[in-house]
Amino acid sequence: MTLYRFETIDSDLSIDAKHSLRAISSRAEITRNLFSVWYDYSDLKANPAKVMLDFFDIGFRYSEWGSPSIYVRVPVGVIPEVFLSSDMKWLDSMSKNDSYQLLEFYLDSEESGDYYSYDDDEIDGIMASIKELRDQILKGDYRLFYLLWLDEYQEGNLGKLPLIAYDFEKLNAPLESIIDVFKLSYIPIKALQLLLQNEESHPSSITLKTQSDVKSWLNSLSEFDKNKILTQLFEKGSLTKYEALNLIEPIAKRKDTPKFEKWLMLDMLEPYLNEAAENIEKAHQAEELARQIEEMKAHIEYLNQLYANRAKLWLDMDFEASKGSGAGYNKAAEIYKKLKEAYKHCDKLEVFKQKQDDFMAKHGARKMLIKRIEEVFSLLE
Repeated sequence: MTLYRFETIDSDLSIDAKHSLRAISSRAEITRNLFSVWYDYSDLKANPAKVMLDFFDIGFRYSEWGSPSIYVRVPVGVIPEVFLSSDMKWLDSMSKNDSYQLLEFYLDSEESGDYYSYDDDEIDGIMASIKELRDQILKGDYRLFYLLWLDEYQEGNLGKLPLIAYDFEKLNAPLESIIDVFKLSYIPIKALQLLLQNEESHPSSITLKTQSDVKSWLNSLSEFDKNKILTQLFEKGSLTKYEALNLIEPIAKRKDTPKFEKWLMLDMLEPYLNEAAENIEKAHQAEELARQIEEMKAHIEYLNQLYANRAKLWLDMDFEASKGSGAGYNKAAEIYKKLKEAYKHCDKLEVFKQKQDDFMAKHGARKMLIKRIEEVFSLLE
């Protein structure tokens, strides 16, 4: 099975676009902002990268026998060229037209050997994460590129990236989702965080963009520039804020284009990999200890509650034993087990023995009941 799911964010699909999409798939679900279809034995009658570049902003494709692909379309010029190097093995497709740049992030299925399967809720969650990741990229947060680049550190054949002090200690939910989808290792990620703590780097503000008020920006433009935007808007029918910005101030001439002087290379991670692995193991051990403590607290609360309800439990055990049936004996033995654990926890075994003797005096002739209780008793000893 192969699934394709593409969505628009910046604008809705036009009627012509819907007709074009229907021509490549008679089975697909097509709405104003969605194209979704799956195949068992055939495939999409078009290049998915071209479909994405022409019509959609985010996409997801996966096959049960292959690996997932994530598509992100952004306006041309938003991402610095250094992040679009051909050395980036993960960037399978770097198509672009006059308006948009398409990125396809993928995993080499031959190397992974993994089987992939997602239900509808999981796919909805992945699409929501891709949408948030696209928004982060538009704001200048390029941590996604680093996560995928870091997974190739053992290959030793990738180019360099700018050394930027992004926060890799606390990753947000969309980035965690990508780590899960691509089954990435946390070791090089934590190694990079350690490296950034010890090496001089560019501040994250070198790429992170503050979200300026669109109305204020428009008011600051000359009448000539405003007319240029209006003309383009009427000609195209729609215009995103990034297209408008690039129309007035092309990316090649923009003064805020970041200039990088400090670089991250794969061999720089080596001194920090062992420490990163040890820190991850310690964190796992701490999490496991915390889980065990919480389980112990919950069990203690459970036993305290049982002891508080002991009078009712003795009555329930007597009632079940009086039924004279196998099902009743099983329930009576289960209650017996709970009572003994609760009395033992509260250091009241002497009192329990007295109550047990009273119970046996009444039901001791029920051999099958006594057998079940003895089995429970041996388990508790």
